[in-house]
Amino acid sequence: MAKLRLGIIGTGSIANAHAGGYKKHLDQVELVAACDIREDVAQAFAQRHGFQQVFTDYRTLLEQDIVDCVSVCTPNNLHAPISIEALRQGKSVLCEKPMSTSVALAEQMKQASEETGKVLYIGFNHRLIGNFNRGKQLLDQRLGRVLAARVAVGHGAYAELQRKWFAHRDQSGGGTFIDNGVHMIDMIRWYIGPIEEVTGQTSRMMITEGDVEDNGYALFRCRGGATASLQCSWTWWGGYTLVFDAICENGTLSLSGSDCVAYDKEMDARIEAKVPNLDCWAEEVKHFLAAARGDEAPFITPEDGLAAVRAAVGAYQSEATGQVVKLDQL
Repeated sequence: MAKLRLGIIGTGSIANAHAGGYKKHLDQVELVAACDIREDVAQAFAQRHGFQQVFTDYRTLLEQDIVDCVSVCTPNNLHAPISIEALRQGKSVLCEKPMSTSVALAEQMKQASEETGKVLYIGFNHRLIGNFNRGKQLLDQRLGRVLAARVAVGHGAYAELQRKWFAHRDQSGGGTFIDNGVHMIDMIRWYIGPIEEVTGQTSRMMITEGDVEDNGYALFRCRGGATASLQCSWTWWGGYTLVFDAICENGTLSLSGSDCVAYDKEMDARIEAKVPNLDCWAEEVKHFLAAARGDEAPFITPEDGLAAVRAAVGAYQSEATGQVVKLDQL
C-alpha cells in the first residue's frame, strides 16, 4: 500500500491531536508538511511530530505536488477558503469542526467536494469515543428509535478561550454552541435523525472578552417527532464533560464519563455494556485515510458538517428572534 502524503495547515493546539492520530498510522501516511502563518510555531510543531517541511502560506503548499491530503486545523473562519482551495488542488481534506462559520460557506465546501470528487471529511471524532460508539450499536441492535434525549457538553476553559480567536464571532462564528456544541448536535443527528427545528437561548455569564456566548441551551425537534435538549458550556468545571441520556422505544440509554448503561425493556434488565478502548483521534484518521484511498465511503460526510452548522446557526437565530427556527429555511 502506497503511503498518502500529509500536510497539516494550522499548527495550534488541535493540530497536535491530529498529528497524534496520524502517527498511529505511519504505515499508511507520510508526514510531509506543516503550515502556519507563524513560522516559529510551525517549525516547533514540525520538529515535535516529525514533519519534513515547513510553510507559512497554505497556497504555496497546496500548489506543489508534495501532499495528497491535508488536515485543516485553523481558526473557523479559514476552514472554508483553505478546504475549498485544497479540494480544487486535488487534495482530500480532514477539516476540524465546525465545518465553517456559516451555512453558505458550508454549502460551498460541500459543492467543492462534489465537483472535484475529493473527500471532505469533518472532524466529529466524538462518534468514535468508546462509549458513544458502543451506545449507537445498542440502539441499532436492541433499544430501537430514540423518543427523547437529554444531551450536554461542557468544559471550564472560558478564560483561556476568551484570550484567543474563539471569543470573536468574525473568526469563530459563535461561542460554545458552534465550538463544542456541534459535536453533540452531530451526535443527536447520528442517534436520532435529521433535525428539523430548533429553539435556542444563549448567555454571557463569565466571559468578558469578544462577542460570543459562554453558555447555551437548545431544544431540537427531529424528523419523526423525537425531541432532544442540548446544554453546552464553557464554564463547566472539572474537565471535559459529555452526557447523553436517551429514552428509547425498547429501553433507555445513559452515556456519561466512560460508561455505557442501558435498560432493556423486554428483558427488564439493566445492562452495563463493555466499552471498546478507542483512541478517537486515531480512529478518525483511520476512517479519513481509508476514504481518501477510496477503500471506504466517508464515515462522516460534508452533509453531516453542513447539518451541524445549520443547527447551530439556527439556535443563534432563535436566540436573536425569540422564535422557533425551521432549519430547512436557513
